[in-house]
Amino acid sequence: MLPFGEWRDKLLDAQSSDQRKLILINAFTESLTALGGYKHICETTILRPNRDRPLYSLFYGTQHDTGLEVFRGCQVKALETQATTRAATKVGHAEQKTGQSELFSSFNEMSGNEAQDFLDAEYANACELLLTLAPDEKAPIKYKNLWPQVLARHVVRRPTVNQIAADLRKKGLLVFPGWEAKKRVPQPEYILFRKS
Repeated sequence: MLPFGEWRDKLLDAQSSDQRKLILINAFTESLTALGGYKHICETTILRPNRDRPLYSLFYGTQHDTGLEVFRGCQVKALETQATTRAATKVGHAEQKTGQSELFSSFNEMSGNEAQDFLDAEYANACELLLTLAPDEKAPIKYKNLWPQVLARHVVRRPTVNQIAADLRKKGLLVFPGWEAKKRVPQPEYILFRKS
C-alpha cells in the first residue's frame, strides 16, 4: 500500500471514479517523491483499446529537467498514437459486432480526436499556469527555473511552453528585459517577470 498521505480518508469521500483516480495518483506521486527523492514525477494514463476506461497509469520519475522534457515529448507522441490506435480498434470492433463497415475510417473523423482535445486543454492550462507562476517585477526569475514547473504539471512539450512564453511577451503580459533581437523564443538564462 501507499505509505504516505491522507489518501484513505480522501478516497472514502470521493464522489466519482475520476476523483478516486486523482487521489490515488497524487498519493502514489507523493510516495515516489518521498522514497525516490525525485524532483519530477509525471503520470500518463493508458486507456483500454476499445473502451473509454483506464487500463493503468504509467509513472515516470526523474531528477533532471532534461528528463522531464524528454518524457513530455514522448508522452505527447504516445497519446497521439494511442488515440489513433484506439479509434481504429473501435471501428474494427463496431464492424465485427454489427457486420457493417463504417463510412469513416476512424472514430476520430466522426467525433474528434480525444488526444487533441486533451492536449488543447493542457495547452490552455499551461498558459494560465505560466502567467500564475511568473513573479512580479520585484522578484524576477530565470526562464530556466520556470519552464520545468509548467512541464511538471501539464502535458505539453518544452517547445510549446517556449512559444507560450513568446506569445505572452508579445501580448505584453510577460516582460523579458534582456530579450535579444531575432530571438523567437526565450533562452534559459533570460530573466522574466509578469507585467503589473
